[in-house]
Amino acid sequence: MKASICLLFLLVLHIAVDAQNIEIGLAGGISTNSAPSENIYYKSDKAVVNYGGALTVLYNFMDHMQYGVEAHVLELSGTSDKVYTGLNGLPVGGDDKKFVYAKNDAAVCGVFNGRLDIGRGYVYAGAALGYNISRQSSTTLASNESYRAPDGGHGFVFGAQLGYVYGVSHKLGFFAEAAYRYIDLKYDAEAPAIAPKTDLHYHLTAMPVMIGIRYRILNTIVDNHFQGEIGNRRSRNKK
Repeated sequence: MKASICLLFLLVLHIAVDAQNIEIGLAGGISTNSAPSENIYYKSDKAVVNYGGALTVLYNFMDHMQYGVEAHVLELSGTSDKVYTGLNGLPVGGDDKKFVYAKNDAAVCGVFNGRLDIGRGYVYAGAALGYNISRQSSTTLASNESYRAPDGGHGFVFGAQLGYVYGVSHKLGFFAEAAYRYIDLKYDAEAPAIAPKTDLHYHLTAMPVMIGIRYRILNTIVDNHFQGEIGNRRSRNKK
């Protein structure tokens, strides 16, 4: 974890010293996730639509590449047609209520993308690697919930993303992105209904789809991939 934090710090530091090539993105949308694996007892078998949000800071370099930092927040949950016996003997599942694995799964990732100019913007695709923490907003079940995992799961997250940025000026663009995230969660809490006793540990995959805005701090890079304000002319490098 310390190595990941140090790497992300170095990325942010390098980006900060060359602000003219920075794009900042803010996005929101939806996310679905797979059923969890490993030693969790309460496994969902049907996906539901959850919320998703992300903030990115990207540094453009070598004409068609960019790297930076992404922070995302997702809900991880699903429903189950199977009915489990809860710790209090009451049924869990089979009622279209959610199994909530993380009300807020917060991750910080280093990202690397390649870019290709298309139309008034560019397509990008790349990979992400980072660390995440799952949090629960409450220990009390909501009316649409059958189960909540413990608070404080943590582990690595990695995946890929594909998106398109549409430039509306030399600084502002809109974008849409679809991503895949493999999320590993370990807990300092005992896995329920599992023998022999062991700490809870599982992984799942999330598929967020988001739309948002990109803003370029300064329009001074040689090939900025956002269209100029007049016609299709790109803004030029400014000394």
